[in-house]
Amino acid sequence: INGTSLIADLRATPPLTREDLERVQVPVLALYGEHSDLRERGAALLGGLANFQIRIFEGCTHAILWEATSRLREEMALFLAEQMSEKS
Repeated sequence: INGTSLIADLRATPPLTREDLERVQVPVLALYGEHSDLRERGAALLGGLANFQIRIFEGCTHAILWEATSRLREEMALFLAEQMSEKS
């Protein structure tokens, strides 16, 4: 994250609305820390998607990028591999 524009990009990007999410036509993977203050709201917002998966990182807060970097990378790689195998 250091040395990237992630924080500035997040600040400059308006949050997605339910209407925005209803137009999503691709599989979605949501990763939340068990103790994230956004977990319940995010799960409720995304729960209506047709192809939605959620992974909860036990013992983590909202900062899973720092708290569980390796597991986050593994979960994302597994999800992407699953998507690629379904396309084949």
